[in-house]
Amino acid sequence: APWRLTAAADGFIYVASKGNKRIVRYDVAGNKAESVISSGLSDVLDVKLDASGNVYVLDRGAKAVLKYAKGDFTSPEKFATFTDGPLGMEFDPDGNLIVASNGCKFYCISKDGTMSVVAGSGTKGSSDGTPGQPLTAQFGDLWGFTITKAGEIYLIDGTYHVVRLIKKGSEGYANATVRTVAGKAGTKGKTDGVGSGALFNTPYDICASPSGDKLYVTDLMNFLIREIT
Repeated sequence: APWRLTAAADGFIYVASKGNKRIVRYDVAGNKAESVISSGLSDVLDVKLDASGNVYVLDRGAKAVLKYAKGDFTSPEKFATFTDGPLGMEFDPDGNLIVASNGCKFYCISKDGTMSVVAGSGTKGSSDGTPGQPLTAQFGDLWGFTITKAGEIYLIDGTYHVVRLIKKGSEGYANATVRTVAGKAGTKGKTDGVGSGALFNTPYDICASPSGDKLYVTDLMNFLIREIT
């Protein structure tokens, strides 16, 4: 059950192999895979590398993100711990680790390990909340999200079949605004259109194009890849 992966600057693809609780590293040029972390994990969902080559592993079962120093896959430290279950993570342009949780929240962990809530009230729902007050927004199940070069977070809310945006304000994430950019909350469908005129059926993951002007969405139950301009 390969769950989530990252293409790293060192030329390898790192994969969170959920079913057998390990991290697999794939050498694209050599067409060879190896398990680099094969013990100590319980429910691994994601893996990312920072700019220095340190490896971060999201373990939902341990309710933690583990940090492995570059080149050392044996002695991790707990970089962050959660009272709810972390589901996915991405680095923002400033090197902060953004983590989505099954507590319907987004967290920001700075380089020194300081943690804060970026968005989400902790109550499940589809409300975008009050502009400039991201902690008033409500989310459903949070699996896939991507962060642009400007630090904007585009996320999939598969529970309510929508794509949403956390847009930084003048004080960064502290006064960010959450808004729904595609799909109609609570309505399933398979319709192309503008904004709420488009309909999805359990979208699951999202990424941005290298140019940053398009988004691509896996629309799970429609068996489609959708493009948003």
